[in-house]
Amino acid sequence: MNVVGVMDWQGGQLVWARGGERSRYAPLGLAPLELAQHWQQRYGVRCFYFADLDAIAGQEPAWAIYEQLPQAGFELWVDAGLRSASDRARHHGPWRVIVGLETLREWQAMRPGDLFSLDLRAGQPLGLGGDDPLALVTRAVEIGIREVILLDLARVGSGQGCGTATLGESLGRRFPEVRFYAGGGIRHQTEAQQLLKSGFHGVLVGSALHEGSWEDSAD
Repeated sequence: MNVVGVMDWQGGQLVWARGGERSRYAPLGLAPLELAQHWQQRYGVRCFYFADLDAIAGQEPAWAIYEQLPQAGFELWVDAGLRSASDRARHHGPWRVIVGLETLREWQAMRPGDLFSLDLRAGQPLGLGGDDPLALVTRAVEIGIREVILLDLARVGSGQGCGTATLGESLGRRFPEVRFYAGGGIRHQTEAQQLLKSGFHGVLVGSALHEGSWEDSAD
């Protein structure tokens, strides 16, 4: 199963994301490498999505942290709040660049090979480009994007299930050449397996790994 572990970085530390309400995120008390090693040992996770919420809010990205996991042999995807083509030059290293819709201000910042995060809140796209997910993904695909994350921030840490399943199925039929990843509220392996069967290439999981509910199954 293609599972991507989610790490959220805020205030210079890892935090536990809940419902997209960033002012309420609680410190985890673990360093990124410690958490990565723990999840690898317990769940076999070797790829991580690192959301630098400080950088997304406009602060300096935690560049030194981004180096650690790749140096330890982990694959790392980083959302560091990339906004425009002018700051693109700084966003490179031994990690995959995530271009998040929430902070994107011009499409020229995006490059083939990036991951595009279609950031939503309660199903509605955030930031640049209007409220039509199909139009937004079409624009990204025209630029050369072949991997798209569907992430509903309102579902993050909720344990209420993924809110992007139907959207992902629809987009998957429209863009069979694109790999789609589901994130936000995924409860356990059973739900993840259902998402993969419906056409998603992988899933982003955070709270279910923290809580241990990942190993549970649906009733």
